[in-house]
Amino acid sequence: MVVILTRGTINYAVQFEGDPIAGDFLLPSITDFPVMAMYVHVIGHSLGLLSLNKMCSLVFMQLHVFSPGTTLPDQNIVLEGVSPFRITLGAYQFNLKHQLVPVPEEMYFDRGSSLRHLPLRIEDKAANKYDCEAGTTKIDDLKAC
Repeated sequence: MVVILTRGTINYAVQFEGDPIAGDFLLPSITDFPVMAMYVHVIGHSLGLLSLNKMCSLVFMQLHVFSPGTTLPDQNIVLEGVSPFRITLGAYQFNLKHQLVPVPEEMYFDRGSSLRHLPLRIEDKAANKYDCEAGTTKIDDLKAC
């Protein structure tokens, strides 16, 4: 996590396939960990003076998980007034070698990856039918599919 107290934060967030971006994430410090089917986003928050609150909430979350019994402030109190709005600066995923690699651009949701393999049937006035997959066929190539 990078914190610039008067500007904002840059940190990681996690997203599982088909779900919205869930929450803050710290990368594992070990290299031999189970590879999870998830995306890791680099997230920018423009929080101004509340950047310290965001950092503390992430540190407190880690302490709560790895040091049970530690008395810490409630997460909602620490994040009071912190805007939930953020921007994704980049998306990554783990490969089978436990390396974090960029997600290919064609897999971004706004590029239509969720619609790519839906079946599609196009019929013309002469009752010719063309069964294709959405996103894989150009109009000129309909006779080929």
